[in-house]
Amino acid sequence: MRQALRDFRSPGAIFFALLLFFQFGNEWSIAGWLPIFLIRRVGLSPKDALLILALYWGFLLTGRLAAVAILPRVRHGRALVVSADFGAVRLSSAILDQ
Repeated sequence: MRQALRDFRSPGAIFFALLLFFQFGNEWSIAGWLPIFLIRRVGLSPKDALLILALYWGFLLTGRLAAVAILPRVRHGRALVVSADFGAVRLSSAILDQ
């Protein structure tokens, strides 16, 4: 119990807890919003919207499993840079497609 209270005094532990809180909140917000958006705005059937939602969760799971396999072999800084570069390229391509 005392160790747990000491951990609450660590800024790293607090920031990590906040990161997890907002990350999981973001994932579940997208999961709740995605089918409604696909049905009402895109015009997909509920069956197709739920299939895409299942794909969303599947890709999240696959990404986490891949990260577990890759991170012991790759420097964490390099993995972060590659991930950020990929995200920047994907975001810029999405912006340019509009």
